[in-house]
Amino acid sequence: MQGTSLIFFLMAGIKKNRFDWLVQHEGKIVGTVGIKSLDGEIGYWQSNKHPGVMSTVVEKICILAKDAGFSMLWAHVDKSNTASIRVLEKSGFTKQDNPVKPSQDLLYYSIDFQ
Repeated sequence: MQGTSLIFFLMAGIKKNRFDWLVQHEGKIVGTVGIKSLDGEIGYWQSNKHPGVMSTVVEKICILAKDAGFSMLWAHVDKSNTASIRVLEKSGFTKQDNPVKPSQDLLYYSIDFQ
């Protein structure tokens, strides 16, 4: 989405192997996105006043992660969170049928860069 950018904001996270960005759209902070661990877990949040922004942002994070040497990224999402499921699927993530940590309430998605 044109006008959407990432602003790196948490330098202290590097020491904890965590990388977080603020999401800016049309001059306003509208969300956050982060690579939460060196095993590639991602997480994100966006304002419900700015729908459609996060898919583009997650796609950008995938490019950054691949360029940084990550072999994959993954996320878990509540089964009822259809908006987040759409973000992951639109960004190229696929649902994992046999997750490492199965849960009745969560779905697991991943994207492989190899």
